[in-house]
Amino acid sequence: MLISLLHHLCCCFIDDVSLLALFFSRKPRSSSTATASTTSFPVFTILKQRMHRPELRATKARDALLHILQLARRNDELQQFILVDSDFCQMVAVGLSALYSALPSVLSPHVKGIWRLTGRDISAHVPELQPFLTTLEFCNSVARVASGRVVDRVMSLLYDGFLVSVTTPALLQASPAEAMAATAYLNLSLQLITDPKLMRPFIRFLLAPLVDVGAGNPRQRLADVIISRIEGKGELCLASLRILDTIVALSCEDVMLELCFRPIQARPWRWVVCTQGCFTTDSRPGRSLLHSDFVDSGVVDLDLEDF
Repeated sequence: MLISLLHHLCCCFIDDVSLLALFFSRKPRSSSTATASTTSFPVFTILKQRMHRPELRATKARDALLHILQLARRNDELQQFILVDSDFCQMVAVGLSALYSALPSVLSPHVKGIWRLTGRDISAHVPELQPFLTTLEFCNSVARVASGRVVDRVMSLLYDGFLVSVTTPALLQASPAEAMAATAYLNLSLQLITDPKLMRPFIRFLLAPLVDVGAGNPRQRLADVIISRIEGKGELCLASLRILDTIVALSCEDVMLELCFRPIQARPWRWVVCTQGCFTTDSRPGRSLLHSDFVDSGVVDLDLEDF
């Protein structure tokens, strides 16, 4: 009953922003004292304590929080309260990490196509996934409606506190079954995200050199680790192929540059498909490897200095 009432109240805030002053008060910091400013917004405090709960009432709590975040876009005092005087941003990141940690480390062998999770698989065999995906959807909505400063803070905490600290060790598990489960979870997350601002830390996470492969060696990207696994066998290989398909389907310029075009630019002669006789053996970087007969005959009229 309380959450429903607060949800209705937040809807009223959207219709009449002047009502917000009745429930939110913030006095500026005094220069003569070292005490913190007096801030009170009990509506927001009650709602954020329920945003990660699985019951149906938590859905209304999350929806009401989104209304408040939307109001904060044009209310500097409310935005400052969310960023400085509340732990909302931290609770979003910590809650997602906690729900991910509660997921089974190994997926049930009864799931058909275990490396390719579906909605039916989630409800029948991995019910722990539903709260995690619900919270991820909430993060997606936060990225869509919140102000730029709030979004930047949440995305930074998600990157450091969830992706780097929690997801990276899960993906690097020595057990193929555990690594496959973590890969399937990440693939499902990428498919669920729709807002580019939330997708950005995930792309950075995949392309940043995070993996320490030994003393004296440069750190390796997680994307390269996933690519190396397609040479193996079993369901880990299938899960790796599946997530690579999802990554390429994002049509992200950064992904295409790092995973496709930059390797071609580095050593272009290794990627030429030999369809007509023998190619030249000019191995200088950036040189075209066209058959000399093609150029001499005028079939291909190209200046090799352009490559």
